[in-house]
Amino acid sequence: MMYRHMPLIRLVASELSPKKSPDPEPSVPAASLRRPEHLKQQPRKKRHQRWTEVMALHNKGCSFREISRITGLSRVTVSRWVRSGTFPEMSTRPPKRGLLDPWREWLKEQRESGNYNASRIMAGNGGPGVYRQ
Repeated sequence: MMYRHMPLIRLVASELSPKKSPDPEPSVPAASLRRPEHLKQQPRKKRHQRWTEVMALHNKGCSFREISRITGLSRVTVSRWVRSGTFPEMSTRPPKRGLLDPWREWLKEQRESGNYNASRIMAGNGGPGVYRQ
């Protein structure tokens, strides 16, 4: 569950760590924490190759069952791909809301004001100021 928040944790940790050079270094932009574009395209390329293979076998006259045996794909997937006629692109999901989303701006203000202590932040927000792991 913490893995979703790792970019934010790394960003905060980099802000908290002492600077080695006198020049302030810019914080890491969120775009550089994401996967490079060529890595995102690899699954699509593989899927497109499989789709091309399925369409070639279908054009040769193979049945859905034969194609599924040859390619290792489900017969339902083979029939859906053949009936669609075009390469079915995967749709992208909207990002999930995180647990911290309602408080993200407020937490950012706390960080900018120099308040990094979780107990003080919780106490200042009306909480008990104590948390257990």
